[in-house]
Amino acid sequence: MSNHPLVSVVIPAYNTAEYIERCLQSITVQTLHDIEIIVVDDGSTDDTASRIEAHADPRLTLLSKSNGGPSSAKNLGLDRARGEFVLLLDSDDWVEPPYLHDMTSAALAGDLDIIASDAFYDYPGKPPLPWSSSPPSAQWISRESVVRDVLAMRNASWMATRLYRRKLFEEHRLRYDEEIRFSEDRILDLKLFHYARRVGKLDRGYLHYVQRPGSLTNRRDMDFFGDVAAHYRIVDFVTREGLADGFRDELEYLEYRTVFLSLVRASPNDPRHATEYEKIVKHIPHYWRNALAREHMESLAPRTRWLQSIYRLDYRLGCAMRRLLESLRFWRRTRPAGGTPGHLSVAP
Repeated sequence: MSNHPLVSVVIPAYNTAEYIERCLQSITVQTLHDIEIIVVDDGSTDDTASRIEAHADPRLTLLSKSNGGPSSAKNLGLDRARGEFVLLLDSDDWVEPPYLHDMTSAALAGDLDIIASDAFYDYPGKPPLPWSSSPPSAQWISRESVVRDVLAMRNASWMATRLYRRKLFEEHRLRYDEEIRFSEDRILDLKLFHYARRVGKLDRGYLHYVQRPGSLTNRRDMDFFGDVAAHYRIVDFVTREGLADGFRDELEYLEYRTVFLSLVRASPNDPRHATEYEKIVKHIPHYWRNALAREHMESLAPRTRWLQSIYRLDYRLGCAMRRLLESLRFWRRTRPAGGTPGHLSVAP
């Protein structure tokens, strides 16, 4: 392996022993050989580290650290990276063999700072489900249009579907915000696209985004207020860079989607709930007039759409309805098997 490989593949890993071997295998068999593989074990308590060590590939380096979350693990990997391009890949996902060859070839031919691609959802026991980013097909796309799509959440910020020139991280001192646990990819993705000179896209999927119950993105008990904090980081950046006026509709929609809907889904018992609600009704008092918000409302589950409407009319009534739904959910979970409403079944 050269001192300056073409691609640095950074893989944070935490308790993914069941998946890490497939992930690493997908990288070691890439048709592009000029790569380095940096795996950061973020304090795993299973045998993730031993399975990584079992891969006798000289291009692979294992870094071990105490648990600090995926952002800190990715930052450590970025600090050690030496490649011209960087791929950030989660340890439970995998990519197809020509991925790095095709992406670097397109990036070098077009003098691109970022090259994007499509992906697949991998659900257990089902064939891969194709996913295409916006725009669906383009060899070269404008930086402004991509920033607009990121703010409007038309593009999922799956950083493993992109290859980034490492100089973007170094010249602009970009790293993950370790205080943000959710939506941290969206913040960094936005900054990278903003600073990129040229951006391109391949009309093909390579990444397989594995859907598993224990992953952070599939947890039902996630901290919705993490999305709220991430949103205000984005607003700060966009304002500081003088972009707010040009993306006013997208920012209003983003606040509706990441703040207001997070409050609808979060427990009103959290002391932050009322404070954040007061802020949002001042920021976007007529969010339902936003064309992007109206379009998204059509895709909401009926219960969420109903609850959102109640919150819009009266905050206290919305909180009461949310608590009622929580009580009903708890009752269904704890009702004894074979029990009937109004009767308590007691085991002998």
